[in-house]
Amino acid sequence: MDENTLFKLDETEGTFWVEILSAVEEDVWEDDRRVRKTFPVLRVTTYADAQITAENRRYIALRGRKYSIDEVHVWRGYEPPHDWGSDHRTHYAKYFETEAGTPLDWRSPVRDKLRAIEYRVRDRFVAEHPEWQRTSLRRRVVWQIEQATNEAAMHRRKAEAADAVAAKLLAGLEAM
Repeated sequence: MDENTLFKLDETEGTFWVEILSAVEEDVWEDDRRVRKTFPVLRVTTYADAQITAENRRYIALRGRKYSIDEVHVWRGYEPPHDWGSDHRTHYAKYFETEAGTPLDWRSPVRDKLRAIEYRVRDRFVAEHPEWQRTSLRRRVVWQIEQATNEAAMHRRKAEAADAVAAKLLAGLEAM
């Protein structure tokens, strides 16, 4: 897959990276029944090159203090405000942290301001890259193909080992 999945966006508050992640599958209710659906996913982060390590941590300044942002957004495609959600099971995120690495309290007014900046970056990216959903869905399919290929190879190895055991037992039986 040769599609670009990592983008650098410069904003007045600092530099952000937006990464198109592999889509996620979730069970949702539609018409009184559970349905499995696939949703595209983005990561919005201040970590350089979207590599979530201490060495790559970068900050944006707000009110003279430094904060890092790392959040995963799932596009569910419903009516606002339910069009975007978070994914915390498939893709790990650090959320909002101070320069000291302390997570911000969810009730913090600074967190609300950081969230607004993050949403603005996300919405700008979505407007500039309308193909992002297709790329996320393709990444999911590529991952599924890799999983199926690996599972098939594992079963072939098991079958070959079982064939070898059976051949050995047959040879022993014939020697009796």
